Amino acid sequence: MKKLVSSAVVASVLALAFAADAKLAGKGSATFEGKLSVGGGISGTSNEVSVSDDGTTVSVAVGLGHLATSNETRDKHVQEHLETDKNAAFKTATLKVARAKLKFEGGEGDADGEITIHGVTKPVKFHYKADKDGAAYRVKGNAHISVKDFGISIPNYLGVTMKDDVEITVAFKAAEQ
Repeated sequence: MKKLVSSAVVASVLALAFAADAKLAGKGSATFEGKLSVGGGISGTSNEVSVSDDGTTVSVAVGLGHLATSNETRDKHVQEHLETDKNAAFKTATLKVARAKLKFEGGEGDADGEITIHGVTKPVKFHYKADKDGAAYRVKGNAHISVKDFGISIPNYLGVTMKDDVEITVAFKAAEQ
């Protein structure tokens, strides 16, 4: 789940870099979905998404400390599994993308970036779409990650196991600063 959220952050960062000259800043939300070995899945959200832009790199950060799955007990298990209480670096998933790799006109495409989850940084490919909304951009991006790639063990509860592949979707609104 943590990896999914991180991928969402990466997709968001890429989507925010649409204004060619101005720097962007914004907030939004992220969702993740992991499939279970017996069918169905687990999904959750984070409303702790922030976007920043230093002129060279767009960064999307997703807070993992308060992931919500619509079940308080499962929320607690997710936090324990992601170890967000053990290391400050585990509380946030971050996607960083070079501005030069993003399309500023047309607003949709695929890009490469780097995502950091659970203290591990890996390359990631993601798809994004951005639409101009007045002086701001509405951005939505998604990516697939492997939880194992980030040193996170695959959850198993009463014989039901989450699959390794997680989909992360991040949506945000960012304005030029």
